[in-house]
Amino acid sequence: MGLRAAVAFVALSVAWPSLGQSPPSESTDARTGAGKKCETLQRRIAKEQSSLSSFDQTIATDQKGRESCSTKPMCARYDEAIKAMKSRKVEHEARLAKFKSDAAEACKSS
Repeated sequence: MGLRAAVAFVALSVAWPSLGQSPPSESTDARTGAGKKCETLQRRIAKEQSSLSSFDQTIATDQKGRESCSTKPMCARYDEAIKAMKSRKVEHEARLAKFKSDAAEACKSS
């Protein structure tokens, strides 16, 4: 009977290694969560900066097209596109500023 208990104990310790370990402390979980949040916000910042770069390229292309447009409707379309892209750019700049402030908070605590 003692041999069976020993075999069962070994089987359980191999099958469920986490049963023998103590759970991580709350401070470790908090630091890990803050680190993940910091990383997530850093990725968002990079994505917004890429988006802003794309807006700059699109605006430059549209302005170049606006300079060479030949008909009034075509020029009007370029003007509308430039206006829309500039307003979207302002929104994205605001989002980027918010992400940066959130990241500064999250990253300093990790």
